[in-house]
Amino acid sequence: MRAISCILFDLDGTLQDSEKLAAEAQRVGFRSVLKREATEEELQQLKGKPVAKVIGILYPEHGLHIFEHSTRYYDANCESIALYESVRVMLEKLAQEGYPMGIVSSKRRSYVLRELKANGLLSFFDCVVGQEDTEEHKPNPAPLQLAVEKMGVPAGSCIYIGDQVSDIRSASAAGMASGAALWGEGERELLENGRPDYYFTTPEEVVSHFTDANDMLNSAG
Repeated sequence: MRAISCILFDLDGTLQDSEKLAAEAQRVGFRSVLKREATEEELQQLKGKPVAKVIGILYPEHGLHIFEHSTRYYDANCESIALYESVRVMLEKLAQEGYPMGIVSSKRRSYVLRELKANGLLSFFDCVVGQEDTEEHKPNPAPLQLAVEKMGVPAGSCIYIGDQVSDIRSASAAGMASGAALWGEGERELLENGRPDYYFTTPEEVVSHFTDANDMLNSAG
């Protein structure tokens, strides 16, 4: 078993149930600018990605306006986003076990910080990497590489836990372990395409895995 001493998390669809709000904000943008509903395929193309960049590529003439309308709606509601069940307890127990933790998200840093603060989670994380912190985004390894650089830990001692295939591929490309979070937006059938090292059905499974790992290391020492 690889020795893990640092745990990095994705935010949306992993720690908090924000995908519903993000999708509704994008629907508002489509209705306001294109005067039609966004299709499920279009919403899927934007999921877990830097929306401003992707929507500008998909709709060069209208992408900026769609994004502006979406952002206004999201901005008015983002501090009400709920955590998934047992996420807070998971973070508390991992912190008690002594694991340094970080957030790596494709969302703009200002939103990441606002939402973590609104849910009382900001103090758990030693590092927050947001969309504007790197030019390249997941599945490119750059955001994760920046996180481990900021935290002063080797990539090989880290795991990144997320709900999208891009999270898994980013972790692999960065040389760290990957964990598929299946309690939120993550779907095992899709995530299998990224070949994650671990599957976690609940936050409790994350805690038990790393608590057991610590116990094994302590007994070996």
